[in-house]
Amino acid sequence: MKYAAATLALVAGATAHTVMSEIYIDGKGQGSGTCVREPINPVGAVDPVTDLGSSDMACGKDGTKGVARTCGMNGGQEITFEYRQWPDDPSKQSLAWGHMGPCAVYLKKVEDATTDGATGDGWFKLWDEGYDESSGKWCTQKMIENKGRISVTIPDSLAGGDYLVRPELLALHNIAVKNQPEYYLGCAQVHLSSSGSAGPESTVSIPGYTSMSDSANQYNAFDKPLKPFHIQGPKVFTPTNNNQYFSKSMTKQSTGLKPDNCILTNANWCGVEIPDYSDEEGCWKADKDCWAQLDECWDSAPSTGGANCKIWEQKCKNNQGMCKSGGSGPYNKGQSLEPEADYIGTPAAVNGGMDYGSSGSSNSGSNDNSDSSSEAAPSSTAAAKASSSPDSYKQKAKAPASYDQGSNNNEQSNNEEPAPQYTSAPEYKPASSPKAPATTMVTKAKDNQNNDNVVYETVYQTVNAYTTVYDNAVVTETAPAHYRRHLARHLHN
Repeated sequence: MKYAAATLALVAGATAHTVMSEIYIDGKGQGSGTCVREPINPVGAVDPVTDLGSSDMACGKDGTKGVARTCGMNGGQEITFEYRQWPDDPSKQSLAWGHMGPCAVYLKKVEDATTDGATGDGWFKLWDEGYDESSGKWCTQKMIENKGRISVTIPDSLAGGDYLVRPELLALHNIAVKNQPEYYLGCAQVHLSSSGSAGPESTVSIPGYTSMSDSANQYNAFDKPLKPFHIQGPKVFTPTNNNQYFSKSMTKQSTGLKPDNCILTNANWCGVEIPDYSDEEGCWKADKDCWAQLDECWDSAPSTGGANCKIWEQKCKNNQGMCKSGGSGPYNKGQSLEPEADYIGTPAAVNGGMDYGSSGSSNSGSNDNSDSSSEAAPSSTAAAKASSSPDSYKQKAKAPASYDQGSNNNEQSNNEEPAPQYTSAPEYKPASSPKAPATTMVTKAKDNQNNDNVVYETVYQTVNAYTTVYDNAVVTETAPAHYRRHLARHLHN
């Protein structure tokens, strides 16, 4: 049943957009979605924020809601943010090349990262980078070449405590066509263990730190030659001990910790060992507990998916075997089911690195609050370097009007895989048919010269709907969380 496995990723990734999906601390992966505020529903999860006055500008869609886990790190360590075009599949390209623009990383010190609403004052910029004249590339393009990752070092002088750490990408390609900047945002919940007391001289409010009047949000990235670019938002902070709020350093983490009895996590969900049993009756009671926890795992699974929920499902199946054989248990009692962490090594200073005290590149562009008289426009030679990047980028630079134009969107052809074809309907048959939805996708059924099979070929026009197959009838509907979990639990194999 390959249909659902492909669909979960496809619905989220069909637009060639992106979302911040995982963090690494000194190169160690914390797990997909762990300590990350990300969209719950995969439909639209990778869409940009375009309303600069929206609360989504703080931490992205669903970003005002805290998650259960806060990852610990020390001052002086490096944090890496991984953006994904397909949140549940990091093997895919992170973002289409034509999404050219600057990057930045912001921080906000909070009392409790698991409950803070993210919006409002308190944000300061740790690092930024715009256009690098020496390479002829924007920061976003360097990020794409770096497997969708940007890395910054947290100053060891910064006061300890809970922080929201916010990477920001601004894609400029639609400004010339639609007057629409695209922001790709997310937040990681981090506890910084530090004896430092430094903080910024001043902070800004998000939303509110940038508006459509800022030159960055009106910049035409297709100008020949390119004009000077000034990065939106405040200047990169200079550490100071004059901020009373930051002088209160908290070195011991008290919230957002991984429970000691946790044997498996999926994003911010935690599974605990099921009850002991010594007879068949006790085994089936433990079995019920196991499947209830599986429901919770899928209920809480964000756009990065439920890969580890499937590990827990296998535990439940193994335990059922114990019930049928009359053994005592639970099966493999107390054994950790956590997959080994991914390691990317200590990242090089590709984007940010140790340069947290100033912009990441001397040619990376300047801030709107800086003196623009010292900022030279990127040279025509550098612009030529940019246009000598992959062919798809050259085509977009010649024809910017083709961006985001419905089903003819050129982004679809930029290193993307086509929509897969499904050669059979799923075996699972729901008890009732869904309500007739508004059609937002065109789905065709065609004979594949096999009397007992049908090929379903889907042409994606938008990503506002979810497609499934019921008894050989194709339907579309928006994807409420319950329906998405229902499919994932029964068909995602």
